[in-house]
Amino acid sequence: MTTPGRLFLIGHPVAHSLSPLMQYAAIEAAGLEATYEAIDVSPDALATKLDDMRAMRAAGNFTVPHKRPAMRHMQKCTSVAMSAGAVTTFWVDAD
Repeated sequence: MTTPGRLFLIGHPVAHSLSPLMQYAAIEAAGLEATYEAIDVSPDALATKLDDMRAMRAAGNFTVPHKRPAMRHMQKCTSVAMSAGAVTTFWVDAD
């Protein structure tokens, strides 16, 4: 898997999230060249936004209200995600 340069938190709302600060600190500590951005995506725009993410080969994570609905848009899910009925992280494999 190629390391993505852009990482995202996808939720609605997300402006209050501290995740970008925490994740950016971790990225910096690991010496990676990447960004982590919180983006507010309304539920009706989720499918389109995920298509955009796929095209960018981006990765990231979901917060409410997208953890369950995002699962419908994944090409493959782990057994843990299947058991939970929700996804929290996503990435695009090379193939």
